[in-house]
Amino acid sequence: RGKFGENFAGYVPLFKDILNYSVTDLPDERRLFVYPTGDACIYSDDMDKVWTGTLKYKDFGPCDAVCIGRSVWVSFPEGDTILRYNARTMCEELRIGSKKDNAFSRPCGLDTDGRRLIVCNSESKCIEIVDTDSYTVERYYNFEEPVHQYIRCGEYEIVRLDSGIYIL
Repeated sequence: RGKFGENFAGYVPLFKDILNYSVTDLPDERRLFVYPTGDACIYSDDMDKVWTGTLKYKDFGPCDAVCIGRSVWVSFPEGDTILRYNARTMCEELRIGSKKDNAFSRPCGLDTDGRRLIVCNSESKCIEIVDTDSYTVERYYNFEEPVHQYIRCGEYEIVRLDSGIYIL
């Protein structure tokens, strides 16, 4: 229910593989669904499809997406890249990272505290925080194995590593 909101029962039949979609709430009561192939769509709160498109970096599909303000941030592990899209137009606005500059190392899971972007880097086994105003990056946590996902739920910080799910 949390992933799909109040209309969760209506969304389930719309998608062939609902568990593999990344879902994020957008401004104006819309919801973005992104599949690992890059196929994406936006539904209104009334469950009307208002946009369909593809989110890819080069030929790589995304791992995760999160909305901060009027921007959608999408991770592309195979490209070591995070792209920022305009949440209204879904046009690419900014790229951070690439195979050449090593800003990220297989960025996958994304989260936000409302202002900053929290990035799980599975290859470098760390979580980094990107200030979305200054684009500075700081190391937040280091692990001894790949980290794939991070969420903060109230006072709890939870991570998914290769070996399991843990409360930090």
